[in-house]
Amino acid sequence: MIIQSHSLVARLLVLAMCQCAGLSMVGAQTLGAPKSTQEIIDALKPDAESTGVPGQRTRGLSLDVPDKKPARPSAGGASSAAKAPEGKFVDLNVPFEFNSDQLTPDGRDLLTKLAEALTSKELSSITAVTLEGHTDGVGSPDYNKALSLRRAQAVRGFLQGAQELKGKQLRVVGKGASELANPSQPEDGVNRRVRVVVYYASGKP
Repeated sequence: MIIQSHSLVARLLVLAMCQCAGLSMVGAQTLGAPKSTQEIIDALKPDAESTGVPGQRTRGLSLDVPDKKPARPSAGGASSAAKAPEGKFVDLNVPFEFNSDQLTPDGRDLLTKLAEALTSKELSSITAVTLEGHTDGVGSPDYNKALSLRRAQAVRGFLQGAQELKGKQLRVVGKGASELANPSQPEDGVNRRVRVVVYYASGKP
């Protein structure tokens, strides 16, 4: 309880600083919302079909897709920097209520686009999906890991509301602040994200 109280105080201080600068936590995340379902589709297509440019970044959509499938990280090899997982992936800045796993209206709108992408014809050969919850570096590691898992579970719950996704395997993982997108600025809003990793049958991507 004491650790959680300290985490909440730290987050409230960061929120106050953002508001003094004319921003809010939710507002900062909303600025990163992708512009279309097609952007998500392009990022997650198998390599032979992808029209995106590796390393390109769009609003709320990281298209930093590796040119070839990276090796799976060794067990226990924690790092403060984000690791490229196997499969194709996209980072989404899904807005949640402050210090909560409750989606905001903007968050639900973004996940509607994600559901449309995952059920599209272009991504019909996906065999599995992993949803990774990530937080910023504010607060204790245990608190952040628990919050990131709850947020990943909230995303899964929303997506499974789509009829086409009910039978699809959606795995959730809470990473906390162990793999920051911007390690040099742990409090940066870009670190608060949900990474969507998709896997294809043998040979893809």
